[in-house]
Amino acid sequence: MRRPDLADLERGIHEFQASESASADDPASRYEQRIVRNLEDVVRREHEQGESLRAAGRARLALLLGHEGSSEQLEAELCRSIAAGGLDESSLALMQHLRADVMARLEIDNPRYWSLEAAKSAARAGATACE
Repeated sequence: MRRPDLADLERGIHEFQASESASADDPASRYEQRIVRNLEDVVRREHEQGESLRAAGRARLALLLGHEGSSEQLEAELCRSIAAGGLDESSLALMQHLRADVMARLEIDNPRYWSLEAAKSAARAGATACE
């Protein structure tokens, strides 16, 4: 479970907007307003893309682990397998899943992250090379 989750973000935005009384001339207030606008963008992207990205992650995990399950069950099993030494960085499928998971999280949290586009290009090139 990632924290803060969507409900936490929405609650924080609402609380800030309900309590804000600072002036737009105040540098601290302008900074806080900028943070809230960025959080609103994260919430919007989560609503637009979150479920499809999570579904893709579940599908990758199911393929990696060889069976279906909820995201929570599959992630817990993956963690146990890594901790027990059953999966490690020598597993190409594991590394592909982890890279895809990080890229999916960045698509929501910070799609302008400087290396995201390069990572997506490398992933596409790798997929093309495997076909």
